[in-house]
Amino acid sequence: MTPVTFDTWIELSLKGTIVLFAAAATCWAMWRASAASRHLVWAAAISALLVLPALSVVVPDVTVPVSLTTLAATSPVVVPLQSDMVVTNGPLKASAREHRASSGMAAPQRRSASEQPRVPVAISTAEIVFAVWAFGAVVLLVRLLMSVVGARRIVGMAETVDDERWHEELERAAAELGVARPPLLLWSPALSVPMTCGLRRPAILLPCAGLHWGPARMRVVLLHELAHIRRRDCLVHCLAQAALALHWCNPLMWMALARLRAERERACDDLVLVTGTRGSDYAEHLLDIARQYRRQGIGVAAVAMARPSELEGRLLAILDPLRSRRPADGARLGWAIVAAALVVLPVSGLRLQARAVIPEEVEASAQTPTPSPTAAPAPTPTPTPAPRPTPPRAVRAQPAPAIPGGSQGAAPVVAPGGGQNADSDEDAKEDPIDEKARGQVAQALAAALKDENASVREQAMQALAQMRSPLAFEPIVAALQDSSPEVRHQAAFSLGQLNDARAVAPLSGALRDADANVRQQAVFALGQLDAREAVPAIAGALKDDNDAEVRKQAAFALGQIGEPAAIPPLIAALKDADDEVREQAAFALGQVGDKAAVPGLVQALSDAKPDVRQQAAFALSQVGDPSAVDALTTAMMKDADPDVRQQAAFALGQVFGRGGHARERNREREKNEKK
Repeated sequence: MTPVTFDTWIELSLKGTIVLFAAAATCWAMWRASAASRHLVWAAAISALLVLPALSVVVPDVTVPVSLTTLAATSPVVVPLQSDMVVTNGPLKASAREHRASSGMAAPQRRSASEQPRVPVAISTAEIVFAVWAFGAVVLLVRLLMSVVGARRIVGMAETVDDERWHEELERAAAELGVARPPLLLWSPALSVPMTCGLRRPAILLPCAGLHWGPARMRVVLLHELAHIRRRDCLVHCLAQAALALHWCNPLMWMALARLRAERERACDDLVLVTGTRGSDYAEHLLDIARQYRRQGIGVAAVAMARPSELEGRLLAILDPLRSRRPADGARLGWAIVAAALVVLPVSGLRLQARAVIPEEVEASAQTPTPSPTAAPAPTPTPTPAPRPTPPRAVRAQPAPAIPGGSQGAAPVVAPGGGQNADSDEDAKEDPIDEKARGQVAQALAAALKDENASVREQAMQALAQMRSPLAFEPIVAALQDSSPEVRHQAAFSLGQLNDARAVAPLSGALRDADANVRQQAVFALGQLDAREAVPAIAGALKDDNDAEVRKQAAFALGQIGEPAAIPPLIAALKDADDEVREQAAFALGQVGDKAAVPGLVQALSDAKPDVRQQAAFALSQVGDPSAVDALTTAMMKDADPDVRQQAAFALGQVFGRGGHARERNREREKNEKK
């Protein structure tokens, strides 16, 4: 590798940093603008990073003098630093001959070949750094290519949705958003949440659970996915992944990619809301869909509708009535292109002109003529510290279900079912497969639960849960005692999908399983079943389980069930040693929505962690009790964290307005109890 390769890469990284800083500053100044406008800024900045290398060749140079110590030595042979060195787009150039002539130094005598010292050749620091960057870039590009191939494979294996309800709703949603050519509508058992992929012919992919969704959920799902297609988010997403391959070692690039994803989803949410969808209803649909999320086989080549890690900010934005939801039109796109050009063109012409650092003793000897033709002794080079390796990102074996408070719990390994049990009887009547055939298949699958291979047993349980066969219950309950933790984990999930009240007792027993993942899944399933009789067992897990993820999932399940009896253990969990458990407990108290939770939530407004305080304020907005006004006012005026102050202000508006979602939920529950 020549020095120019390393120096050009350094220049490109510095230019990319300038562009990303400019985009971040612009979005900070546009904090009142719509999410679509901020997404446009990030998309323009990240796209500009792809054209920077080409523009650096054609744009006239603007040199910037800086003093640097170059890392571009190609071997450990050390020569006297007696030359002016200029870093340009070409190799390093030294004017040693002119320097010697001006200083009166005689040229050093040449040694014969036999007198040349033998120096071992070594790899320079610059070569190591450049090789690490190149390896990372290749890995990310290969990941993008494999994701595109995986998306095509899943689309090719997916089946066309034949339900006329979906196609009628698709036509109406496309007309509302102005999408002239409706996309393909497919369903695939490999997915857990809806997503969109494809550049030339986009496709909307649905999980198999989506075939049983009601009209309201069908509408919001199609509106959200068509919003991605209208905005060409798949194209922007792929361009961003390509830019990430070039700038992956820049932390600002990862931050920019995260902001791009967040603003993209919020912009699509805004398009759904401007069509007249009620914010609280949309938030409920989004939360239910995100609970089913698991890692997909498509990777970065598609955009999923709901990921648990992105849900907290989206829910706050959806429920904020003062937020701007204006879409980005052609005029805004033109201004974004002009602004990006005004930043990128000057930056692309920047060149770093550097002088090598000369030690004082060498510089003094260079200025004093010496009668001896012997060259001055070489200075000892200053060692350059090796770059620290970037730690690998943790990969969770099971992604967590949605927790709007920012916390996450366990998620099912396989989530083909969606809990849409209201339509199950009607679907069973329309099932073209006769009962005899269904019984034979169910018996075969039950027999497969005794297979010696754990993967076969796990897949058989998934199929039984999808069939909702009466024969499925007993074999799956027995599988909770399986020797494989993965099989027990899948059994707990399958019981949650069967919607059978008999599953409460065995799932409560699974809370004592030796494997923490099984206990997480059992708690999640009890929450899905809305098992009020399991509240004491879940509360016991919240109090005594030694795994923080299980306690966090237990708090989430208690919030789902919404039983007032869960309030005391949730208030006790506000003092848990784990920050995320306290945060989740605060959110769950907001879901229960009982005013008995107000004292504990008010006390949580003084928690040491800002995220817990912010979640406590959000929970108080859901309870909507006026007794929290003083504490929320104090938090709004005096809390050190701006997010907490903002959330407290939102909560005050909810208290004095129509009240939180949980309060409406309590009213509905009271009406049902009276009936």
